[in-house]
Amino acid sequence: MEILLDDWQKEILACKDKRILLCKGRQIGGTTIMARKCAERMISQKGCKIVVTSITEDQAQLVIVMVLGFLETHNKNLLKRPYSRNVTKSVINLTNSSGIISRPVGTTGNSVRGFTGNVLYLNEASRMPEFVFEAAKAILLTTGGDIWIDSTPFGTDTYFHKSFLNLLL
Repeated sequence: MEILLDDWQKEILACKDKRILLCKGRQIGGTTIMARKCAERMISQKGCKIVVTSITEDQAQLVIVMVLGFLETHNKNLLKRPYSRNVTKSVINLTNSSGIISRPVGTTGNSVRGFTGNVLYLNEASRMPEFVFEAAKAILLTTGGDIWIDSTPFGTDTYFHKSFLNLLL
């Protein structure tokens, strides 16, 4: 069943900016729409590599599940076989050489070091310490890629809040 998109969700999907920051409420479909944006980018841009981060492994993998759901519904033929190696809780590889990987960043960001991507998606970023952002942004150094950030607010003394106020992003 296809969901009916709100205007703000349509705006997010249509946005071509290199930097997107979505400050959202809980349970409004924010992660869902960002996961769909990831899937659509993987479909439309051959060889696109996306790195999804969140504080916990479960949350990072939830994005992968959402991306997979969209792909299975709309572009199942692009899912690379064998399934067991190319579609897991943490990775989806497509036949057009695009792929997505999820990484939990915890409180240090060390688990994102060594990856390169065309898109860095920081999910539920308000809970991430500033040095996680600094470690994660290196993913885009050689590609000049896009950074997408979303979160529910969590206080005013966070990197996410400062970015929302256009001080750092």
